[in-house]
Amino acid sequence: MMSNSNEMVVCLFLLPSILFLAQHGAGLDHQCSTSTCGIQGPPVRFPFRIKGRQPPHCSYPEVGFDLRCSEKNHTVMELPNSWKLLVQTIDYKSQVIYASDFDRVCLPKRLLLSSNLSDIYPFRLMDYIFSFTLFNCSSKKGHSLQPITCLSSLHHYVYAITSQSSIQDLVLLLSCSKLQNISVASEYSLYSQENVLQFSWYYPECSYCEEKGKYCRLKGSETECYGIIKPAKGSATKFITTGAVLGSIFLVVAAILLYRRYRFNRTEREYQSKIEKFLEDYKAFKPTRYSYADIKRMTNKGEDLRFEIEEEGDTKIAKKLAIVGLQCIQWNPADRPSMNVVVRILEGDGDNLPIPPNPFWSAVPARMNSKKSQRRLHQELDVISETE
Repeated sequence: MMSNSNEMVVCLFLLPSILFLAQHGAGLDHQCSTSTCGIQGPPVRFPFRIKGRQPPHCSYPEVGFDLRCSEKNHTVMELPNSWKLLVQTIDYKSQVIYASDFDRVCLPKRLLLSSNLSDIYPFRLMDYIFSFTLFNCSSKKGHSLQPITCLSSLHHYVYAITSQSSIQDLVLLLSCSKLQNISVASEYSLYSQENVLQFSWYYPECSYCEEKGKYCRLKGSETECYGIIKPAKGSATKFITTGAVLGSIFLVVAAILLYRRYRFNRTEREYQSKIEKFLEDYKAFKPTRYSYADIKRMTNKGEDLRFEIEEEGDTKIAKKLAIVGLQCIQWNPADRPSMNVVVRILEGDGDNLPIPPNPFWSAVPARMNSKKSQRRLHQELDVISETE
């Protein structure tokens, strides 16, 4: 059973190592395969990489291409101007990334807070061709103008107008203060709560590899296609792989335990067989156990057994019984006769039977045994005849 425990310890010791290899993609064709931050996260591959999950050479060496995973397994992108975004989708064929503000700040407010949105190379905001001017007013201005909710409050209202706005709207804003000019993709972007931004990148060029279903990587200053795009690690495939590895490990452990149990049972059966053989070979020395009921039956319910000695043959029987009784109560077990010897004594004529030694002689201290071991009782037992 100690061996079983040792093997279990070894298996449990190897389990973390095997899981580590499975978790980090041991046995994959390359290290830059697709990965994700979570089950619902976008697949990440070249020119992007996830820090801590993919080696540095798996991304393009420019700021913004190194993504990371948040504590809630969201994919986070940080632009060169330190603007943090939550990545929603990456379209590798069109080379467009869809993202929202990490701090959940609405788009108009982010545009106001960011001093230089053009400083996000190698990325750029897509199709931001509509220019708006923001005005801060102390009261609502008619029904034709709609305030920007995320910039307004109970005490002020922010409105956006374009150069194409009507004269009536411009007149309403004469008492308001101008905030800033901003450019957005459409008027919808100012009022939408989704605030999803679109960024594009032009280099490195990998769209032709994506159209072929192949990975893209740098080769010197150029890009090349290789391999076949595989499912993202972190998707259902990852859990299936991990489950298969865990299942295999537990099957191996179970097989080892079953084999050890089989060997233990076989050894136990062999041991019991040896015991049975020993008892069979030394059956004559096997002790006999009697229950209380057996003793009561043999002694006539505890009454005194009196043997009548009426004939000469009975005298010999009494003598043999006395000698057998003395031999059977010897203190030293080695001096006690076997049942075969007892049977021979009782079946013999009893004329030349030696008198057994003192049955309690071995109880004398050892220092006296050496002196008295030579002394034996050789006298014959007197036969006491009973008279009626």
